[in-house]
Amino acid sequence: MSDNLTIELENVSCSMCNKSNFSILSSHHLNKLMFNIVKCECNFIYLNPRPSEKSISNYYDNSYLPHNTSRFSTFIKILQKFTFIWKKYSIMKYIKTPGSILDWGAGDGAFGSYMKLKGRYPVSYDKFSNHDKKINYIESEYDVVTMWHSLEHVHNIKETLTNIRFVMTNQSYLFIAVPNYNSIDRIIFKDRWIALDVPRHLYHFTPSSMNNCLEKNGFKIIDSRPLYQDLFFNLYLSLHNIVFKILLFPFLVLFLLPLIILNKSYSSSILYICQKK
Repeated sequence: MSDNLTIELENVSCSMCNKSNFSILSSHHLNKLMFNIVKCECNFIYLNPRPSEKSISNYYDNSYLPHNTSRFSTFIKILQKFTFIWKKYSIMKYIKTPGSILDWGAGDGAFGSYMKLKGRYPVSYDKFSNHDKKINYIESEYDVVTMWHSLEHVHNIKETLTNIRFVMTNQSYLFIAVPNYNSIDRIIFKDRWIALDVPRHLYHFTPSSMNNCLEKNGFKIIDSRPLYQDLFFNLYLSLHNIVFKILLFPFLVLFLLPLIILNKSYSSSILYICQKK
């Protein structure tokens, strides 16, 4: 993003309790602006101040990898292919016959393209991507709605989940994958953890705050599971030095992966499978 762009910042109250009593967990300087990750007295963690909804699009240019996955390194492309296979089988566990799928926050539509090769035809929607930008997803109902690392990007959680709920039936499933602020890799890397992604990530969920968020917006969690593959993504991208990637990456994987297998609350990201209450 160019340093010359004017970014409008806004101070916000907590999306869960609407209060403004918080403590600062960390501060981040970016392009001469200061962003704080704060923790509300209700334990919800969010970015404050944050770019306004009008300004945030400036942070989703071609340098943002999910909107330009052709720039992935070979290693990340291999991980992405494995992730697509895992996502497909995760969905098929609940919807065994071909059904309608909305991929909300689809980035450049890479997952949708993969699913089409497998005989599925999801609707891909992303507010900030040029991919299928004119789609009005609320005109249909879907058997499955997926939000792969997208809920943490929206300005208005309540409005977004209300719209998602509107396009679901009582038998539909909502898949929400988000980074886990309680993860072992976040604890290790602290402010350098790649999944903080300041200022694009407006919220930082824990299992407790995600359950609270979904309950408040008319959903129930019927299952959750760790995204083991995200440990590889986040470790690799959090290690900025190529020497560290070569020397530390294998050691960290061998050390941390067993911890996550034993205790999924340490996972880099968690997938929540939900239905309407």
